[in-house]
Amino acid sequence: MCSHLLIILGICLLFSTRPIQANRTHSNIPAGVWMHDSLTAHLKSNPLKAIQIGLEILDLTPDEIPDTIRAFTTLHMGYLLDKQGFPMQALAFYLDAARLLEESGMGPKTGYLNIDIGNLYYHQNQFEPAAEKYQVAKNLFHKENNWAGVYTSINNLALIEKALGNYHEAHQLFLDALHIAHEKLDIPYLLAHSYKYIGDLYRAMGQRDSALVYYNKTLNVTVTDPEDNLIGLIREKAASVLLEQGDTLTAIQYLKQAEADFIQNTNLFYLSDLYLTMSDLYFDMHDDNSALLVLDQARELFEKEGMIHHQIQIEKRLIEHYKLTGEKELLIRHQHFLNQLMEKRYESEVSAQIQRVDIQNLLQEYQHKLYIKKLELEKAHIWRNGAFFISLLFLAMLWLLIARYHNRKKTHQKILNQKEKIHVQQLQLEKIKQDQANRELICQATLIQQQKSFLEKLKSDLQELTGSDSGNSGGMLRRAVHAIDRSLQGGQAWRQFETRFTQIFPGFFQHLTAINPALTSQDIKICAYHRMNLDTKEIASLCYLTVRAVQTSRYRLRKKLEIPEEMSFQEFINQI
Repeated sequence: MCSHLLIILGICLLFSTRPIQANRTHSNIPAGVWMHDSLTAHLKSNPLKAIQIGLEILDLTPDEIPDTIRAFTTLHMGYLLDKQGFPMQALAFYLDAARLLEESGMGPKTGYLNIDIGNLYYHQNQFEPAAEKYQVAKNLFHKENNWAGVYTSINNLALIEKALGNYHEAHQLFLDALHIAHEKLDIPYLLAHSYKYIGDLYRAMGQRDSALVYYNKTLNVTVTDPEDNLIGLIREKAASVLLEQGDTLTAIQYLKQAEADFIQNTNLFYLSDLYLTMSDLYFDMHDDNSALLVLDQARELFEKEGMIHHQIQIEKRLIEHYKLTGEKELLIRHQHFLNQLMEKRYESEVSAQIQRVDIQNLLQEYQHKLYIKKLELEKAHIWRNGAFFISLLFLAMLWLLIARYHNRKKTHQKILNQKEKIHVQQLQLEKIKQDQANRELICQATLIQQQKSFLEKLKSDLQELTGSDSGNSGGMLRRAVHAIDRSLQGGQAWRQFETRFTQIFPGFFQHLTAINPALTSQDIKICAYHRMNLDTKEIASLCYLTVRAVQTSRYRLRKKLEIPEEMSFQEFINQI
């Protein structure tokens, strides 16, 4: 899909930026033209900035933006929102772009845009509208004698039939596409893709031998374009089929060949899945050395590239292995690495969530502006009609003035309702941010308790080992126990939690201790968890207490804090 869209974007840039280079110094250049140039500059480097510029362009008046620039900007917006994980919003912009390009006389050139719209429908499992868009694209490509486009459209229609379980219809469509690749096109890459599609279909039908035949046909095609690692992927698929048939040795050969393809073409994402598959296979064969060698190789590669999610998967595999083998030192080391990676991934996810909220805010603001403009256009339309009828008849003028008054009142009410809706959305956004902060605190508290539990368990295990070993290693173990004691007694993790908690609920601990300075650390923790709106079971889990013990502590806290009988404990805490 991305390659199709980049072709259209390239056409957009060709037509939209060429006059700018010659006339950039002239003051009569519409604002939308040079703003579109800025949008394209940020398209990949700063998507959030590009979205903001795009919405500003679409907010311009018709005098400030040519129709073609408006169409291309709308197309860019669909592309950006699709890449940022907003498929339905992207679909709305794509559909609007198709309409604008049709109005601009570029309708016959929108074949690939219709395919991208169909892809969005397809990934939402809306197969009927997806098929309609693929069929529109196919017809447009036929008129242009674009056989590569026709080939793509037919394959996508076949994928829909496959998803619906209509294997016979899917097989016929794949064969039609294969015929076009043979007779109309001289592109080995497309021929290989057809063999791959047919092999996948046979595999879905449970016909493994036929699937292998077509996978091998794919491997026999000389493909010089390594863009999507087709050959490596086919080797991996063939290996999976061979494993299902019990041919492990041949499968390993295919996997090693796939590894070489992925390394040659520098595709780390495919390498990740491949290395996990190979390590699991070696473990199943009880070849632990080969499995660990693969995992260490993968770990080093992903650490170098900063691929946190893939590093986590590798660490989990290693931890599972060392748990089985009982190698405690390695287990502790990799558990420590995993904890660090989990913290990094959490920070990354929080940052991504904030960016998603920013994009949602931009889209809501844009939709609000569109709504206001629509109301203003309705108001202006009513005014023009009123002026026209006033010139014809005084009674009609009087009637229109009254109608205008009522419509203004109605419009005003609509605006008030819209403002109220925006206010509600802002409150909801604030609640989302508060919930996000609470979740962050819960995760941090859980991590603190897990680390404490882990250290206490490790301490207990080391003490048992110390009692049974009086040599040099016994001294090392005792020093490790002392180090763990210092970590448990230091309270550094809880102070970090207190710092973050104070940022979210400033003054809480000061007000609490001002009421009763004699509160214990356990009392303060239970009050803090109640301020986070956790229920009794969750607090008991975080404090490693029973539900009954938490209830008893809460009863004692009521007395220590002198909470009135008519006020609930939660209500009192929320007021601090």
